[in-house]
Amino acid sequence: MMGQLTCQRTRMKMSRVILSLFLTLSLCSPLSAQSLQDDSIEMLLDGSPVSEAVSTDDWWGLYFIDNEYVFKPAQFTLGEDPNQGTAAIHQGATPPLFMASGLPNLGTRTIPTAEIDGQYLDGNSSAEIRFSGSTFRMLTVDHPEGQSGYDFQIFLSDGKITQQLDERVEIGVDFPSLLWAGDLDGDESLDLVLSSNAGLYCSPTWALFLSSSAEHYELVKEVAVITEECM
Repeated sequence: MMGQLTCQRTRMKMSRVILSLFLTLSLCSPLSAQSLQDDSIEMLLDGSPVSEAVSTDDWWGLYFIDNEYVFKPAQFTLGEDPNQGTAAIHQGATPPLFMASGLPNLGTRTIPTAEIDGQYLDGNSSAEIRFSGSTFRMLTVDHPEGQSGYDFQIFLSDGKITQQLDERVEIGVDFPSLLWAGDLDGDESLDLVLSSNAGLYCSPTWALFLSSSAEHYELVKEVAVITEECM
């Protein structure tokens, strides 16, 4: 009897030690060495308002060419927009989906792109994203403190991890849109470009999410954003 009690106590102590070690490793493990510095990444659209001090060097664009997405050097000049002031004006016949700087220079290349079912998200709906043998879902859910059927949160899930991407989105004028998904940063995991709207008189916000910058228990992380302008 005493021997059985001793064994049970020993097993309980070992379980506590293993649990404590697991929690320590989960909370304290360093981030991947490939994580990008978020503040070094910038994003622009053709016609985006910019500062006159912005550098026009070392920008790359995601172009749709011959039914493929190609990431290659992009050129723009600074022009004057009558409504926005100084703006980035793309040089070339066909503008890219977006331009970015600060990403790893992996050379001109075709970008692996996901299949998307349900690009436009209205209230309490979902989109399915299939990429590299995995299936993800993006969902809009009623905001717990917002107006039901109008204020929403956006989540991304791979079936194991569910991550909130956008805190508050007002749906009614422009629906959130999953504009593109694929592997932009070359780590063979899902990256996203999401457009959402924060209000009735606001232009959409474009946000770039990269998997290589994701932290523990995240699928992606927002690394660059073009903020909406509200009237």
